[in-house]
Amino acid sequence: MNFVFHIVIQAAWCRMLDFTEYRNSREAIINFGPTFTSLNDNIKECKNLRKLSLYEIKITSLPSSIGELENLEELVIAYSELRTLPIELFNCSKLEKLLIRNSNISVLPDEIGNLKMLESLSLLHCKLKALPKSIGQLKSLKELFLRNNLLEKVPDEIGNLAGLNHFFVDYNKLNEIPGTIGNLVQLKRLNLNGNLLKELPSEIGKITDLSELYLHNNLFEKFPIEITELKHLKYLNIGKNKLEALPAEIGNCESIESLILNKNELKKLPVEIGKLKTLKKLRIKFNMLKNLPLEIADLNQNLEELYLAGNDISESGTKGTLGKKELREIFADRTH
Repeated sequence: MNFVFHIVIQAAWCRMLDFTEYRNSREAIINFGPTFTSLNDNIKECKNLRKLSLYEIKITSLPSSIGELENLEELVIAYSELRTLPIELFNCSKLEKLLIRNSNISVLPDEIGNLKMLESLSLLHCKLKALPKSIGQLKSLKELFLRNNLLEKVPDEIGNLAGLNHFFVDYNKLNEIPGTIGNLVQLKRLNLNGNLLKELPSEIGKITDLSELYLHNNLFEKFPIEITELKHLKYLNIGKNKLEALPAEIGNCESIESLILNKNELKKLPVEIGKLKTLKKLRIKFNMLKNLPLEIADLNQNLEELYLAGNDISESGTKGTLGKKELREIFADRTH
């Protein structure tokens, strides 16, 4: 049997496609069909299909027969008017990647837990209001991206995803994170930007391999002390919050390379800032600083960027703090 390994269908003037002529295809890309409103039920004839990508088409639903694509490994749907996902979709037991972007989906069915081989799940710029508890059954999941939805809560069952490496739930409506997140011991990147968080659970300090933490644009008034337990943390962005001070324990972040503190209410930096020997980028723009501690000179060896624009620091307020490095080399050109 001869297989057509890859087809691209420009569906601009189609309302519905007949898939019988593509039954031997292994990959199908259908894009830009302003009049394309539905997938034909005979898509089930494409038994060899491994990848299906649908871009900029006006579909509001998928046919139930999509569940008969027993070899489907990757499904991408971007810029559609999709409102629901058929339960039958979750019969595609070989599915490894599911990405839905810019759609009207508000509910993820409980049956999502049936996808035991799923490694990457992305629902971006949708209208998702809640995650089902069955999300915790996705034991193969390594990536979970839920950017820009309407989520108010993350279920405790998230802690069952022990193999998760990347968790992005930024720009939602979260006001708390469950303590079970501490079970995600393989997590490398955690993005909580753009939520309503005022604190983190103490258990977050158990994620010892975490290297990147994004907390920009939340409601933190106090620096979460749990962060200082993350010995492998290299990148921290906690800008655009309401922090008035950093704790002395900040000096325990022995691996930190980038520390972003822009747009807070910091009046001074602790002397322990000088313990961050690996620090390369320090950004403290638009705070209330009037001077820098002398100990910041201890960062001379690796510090490459120091952004101080939007503070009330004069050159005399930094005198003697940068050792042999000229002040203008590091930040003077960036303070205007």
